[in-house]
Amino acid sequence: MTSSIFAALFGLNFVLFPCKGQISLSPGGDTFDVFPGQDVTIAWKLDVPVSDIDIRSWRFLPKKNDTFAKISRNGDVLIQTQYSPGPFAITKPSTLILKNVTIQYNGTYEFFVYKNGESTVSVVHMFVETEPNSPQPSYTISHNGKQISTEQMFTISDTISHNGKQISSEKTFAISEVKQSDVRPHTCVTVTATVNLTSVVGPNVTLNCSSSITLYEGDDFTCVCRGEGGNPPANVTWYKDGVQIGGTGIEEQTLTLSHFNGTSSGTYKCMAQSHINATDEKSIEIKLVIAPTVTLSCSSSITVNECDDFTCVCRGEGGNPPADVTWYKDGEQIGGTGKEEQTLTLSNIDAGTDSGTYKCEARRSSLTNANSIEVKVRLNSCKKVNCESSGTWSWSGTVVVWHIVVSSVSGIILGILVSCIVYCCCCCCCCFRNRRHKTKPEPMKT
Repeated sequence: MTSSIFAALFGLNFVLFPCKGQISLSPGGDTFDVFPGQDVTIAWKLDVPVSDIDIRSWRFLPKKNDTFAKISRNGDVLIQTQYSPGPFAITKPSTLILKNVTIQYNGTYEFFVYKNGESTVSVVHMFVETEPNSPQPSYTISHNGKQISTEQMFTISDTISHNGKQISSEKTFAISEVKQSDVRPHTCVTVTATVNLTSVVGPNVTLNCSSSITLYEGDDFTCVCRGEGGNPPANVTWYKDGVQIGGTGIEEQTLTLSHFNGTSSGTYKCMAQSHINATDEKSIEIKLVIAPTVTLSCSSSITVNECDDFTCVCRGEGGNPPADVTWYKDGEQIGGTGKEEQTLTLSNIDAGTDSGTYKCEARRSSLTNANSIEVKVRLNSCKKVNCESSGTWSWSGTVVVWHIVVSSVSGIILGILVSCIVYCCCCCCCCFRNRRHKTKPEPMKT
């Protein structure tokens, strides 16, 4: 009888509020009477092309009248499980499949179609029988004359009784459902109590891992999420790309990744929910560590002239995170370390010190990649003189310096020798003149 009354009321709803020709009811009509454990398919028919529709959405009214599934244009199905009665699936273009239904699936389902700023709604009602051919009990809980949820936690100030028998004397009492054994056919159970609703407190989410994680391929990883301080205690769940990962725990849930690979990279969100309006969440980003690839701007074997300058750019690209790049010669670092790029610079090349093997290494944590070059120096008589700001002379080139030193010393010695010879010659000439003057005979006197 109850089902007939509801069917009549909701049929009147369709007369007063037609669907504007965009939606047709499924073959099952607008009322479904089913038994627990069944899968129920509600296949609405669209009377307009899918390409003309902006949004399709499904709602379950007992869950705060919010959307539990939505399709924008003809994209993917966006699911919000917290607003659904339980497990379900959406099959395009407009079919809702309720899986393994229980009494929690009882209620009203709405299917909305939005087109060009106008909305159309179709309503279907679900009744899950507790036993075959037995009446479905119904109940409501009110506070100060206003209907409230059928699943609430109360702090009571008076005793609650059922059929004259005290059923609870504690200060806290939860009313969740009326059992079939508690009622007689075609009767109602009325629970009357003076109650004070306890305040709902949102949880606080904490993680035992950082917000940015880098893992190597094959690694195992865990992160514990806690949703503490909520009233009632929070349900904690992990999600990736809107899809639930693992189960749901009370105040705590652990994310576990085994044999990590590139497909597991992405953003993971932990949500703690004490109430539909009391939630908290935090996210972490997990990335796969990738070894960099080393490339050089020069060939692997280089021949340069002595006293020339030479540069070679090394790049460590494609690493995740970005690699540190460094040059080495004989195991010793040459120059600094750059992020993804470093340049080797050899100035005024010397055959004795600059020839040899140079290695460029790109490193990210324990992942490295390297490439080497061989520098050969061609001997060359070269001279470079630089006048520096201090006014001193700087001579370059081993052979040139040796030639200059030998020439300078030889010139000095030769100059001293020539000076000595000239001086000796002058002295000899003066002595000879003086001696001749003394030996000249005096004139005879008459």
